[in-house]
Amino acid sequence: MLDTIIFDMDGVIIDSESLWDKGTERFLGRHQRAYNRKKSKHLCTGKSIQESTKILQQIYAFEGESSELTREWLGIIKQLYATELTFIDGFADFFSQIRRNGYSTAVATTCSDELLEIVETRLRLAAYFGDHIYTLTHVHGKSKPEPDLFLHAAKKLNRVPGQCIVIEDAPLGIEAAKRAGMLCIALTTSYEAALLQSADLIVSSFRELTPEKLPRF
Repeated sequence: MLDTIIFDMDGVIIDSESLWDKGTERFLGRHQRAYNRKKSKHLCTGKSIQESTKILQQIYAFEGESSELTREWLGIIKQLYATELTFIDGFADFFSQIRRNGYSTAVATTCSDELLEIVETRLRLAAYFGDHIYTLTHVHGKSKPEPDLFLHAAKKLNRVPGQCIVIEDAPLGIEAAKRAGMLCIALTTSYEAALLQSADLIVSSFRELTPEKLPRF
């Protein structure tokens, strides 16, 4: 029985992908590089910021010690999170609906612990999910498209993959969900539908979702 929904966070629960675009543009600008979203974003979304820093260095060919560059980029993003972060439109209403219908819920995010602290301070995510907020620190740093993060969340909820639906916004996240043996809904909050075709259902917003419209095996 499908009775569990596991949410990605960035671009699904929190409206942060535009902040990442803004922050990445600023970061690359400091290194005399112009941000090309189509060239690099899909390769970074779902990865840790440490992995993403190395990806940006390879794509945009600029020098620097990776850990220092990560701290620089993270500092920019932290400031944007602290001042501009909001929930994705429709999330709170959808969450209320599924909880009333008995669904168990969790968050499975590659967000860094530093950024997660800011999210919690600003938006009080634990009021929705309690202790069921899982990050890469829970799975030894295995980021998406590895399925470990989603499998860990399911295990903590005492569920098997066949009971779970993942809500994602990025190609690597969808791949991770499918590798975990879970159904996946994709939101077009970060990428166009053409890049999300491996999901079981694609919607433009939570306004299109109700418990009755969730996909089934």
